[in-house]
Amino acid sequence: MQEPKKRILEEVQDRLDACRLVADTVTIMRNACGEKNPLALHLDPHQDLLSYHDIQIISYLCLSCGIPLSLAIGGCEANRDLQELASLNAATIQVSSIESSFALSKLLSSYERIYNTLEVSEKPGITLRMNTPGSFTCLDEILTSSENPPISTLLIDRNALSHYSLNDEAILSLLDSSSQIKKAKERIRIGICGGISPANVEHLCTVYKPSLVCTKMFISNSNGLLIKPDSYNIISTLLILEARILELILQHRNAISSIITTRRDRLICYIQAVTINHTINQGG
Repeated sequence: MQEPKKRILEEVQDRLDACRLVADTVTIMRNACGEKNPLALHLDPHQDLLSYHDIQIISYLCLSCGIPLSLAIGGCEANRDLQELASLNAATIQVSSIESSFALSKLLSSYERIYNTLEVSEKPGITLRMNTPGSFTCLDEILTSSENPPISTLLIDRNALSHYSLNDEAILSLLDSSSQIKKAKERIRIGICGGISPANVEHLCTVYKPSLVCTKMFISNSNGLLIKPDSYNIISTLLILEARILELILQHRNAISSIITTRRDRLICYIQAVTINHTINQGG
């Protein structure tokens, strides 16, 4: 009994250590940004091959630290993803490649049906990840297709758009071509992600003037990122924290794997011993 108990105690301690690091980072961000909620944590279960249990660990971490959790879903009709998100306390849903009002209507239909059925007290906001040229060309259609859609953020994915030979200047041109984006700026935030580093974050904030800046795992309020050394230090801290959280997930997986491996080894030894004894006894 000592080994499982030891693993549990170690895992609890690891979570507590990670929680303290996140809490300390939130304090730093609050001081730098002047915002009550300057930070959120984002996971993409499909891209990063995260299991439901992996996300549960991070959901508990977010709940303990009082920061929102953002989760990506697999598409506009990812009903199972939406159902799981409701049980994981997701504050924001992130969806990619919405390139028509029809796709948006399918997303909103699933969204309303599932969250109304589950009687969720507070529905999560929706972030549209702008990762194809088509997501820009249909932007006006999307923003006018519903009087009050729950879209809270447009997240510009610089890395994905670079595959279409779109640089920052071209991306901004696409964004500025939308007549509706200016009208919607009071209710919709603009965020940037992809290729964010301590070295370029100040420049990108100057160019895009975003409300949010996103590393792979963290969504940060852009206030405080326009001034060195704050911008460099904040992004560096977030990247270090990402590594720590990934380590926490891996430790949990290793602990589970170790338990399963031990059970398998004991089972193999038992079967071998029984089979050999049976064969010997029959021969005798």
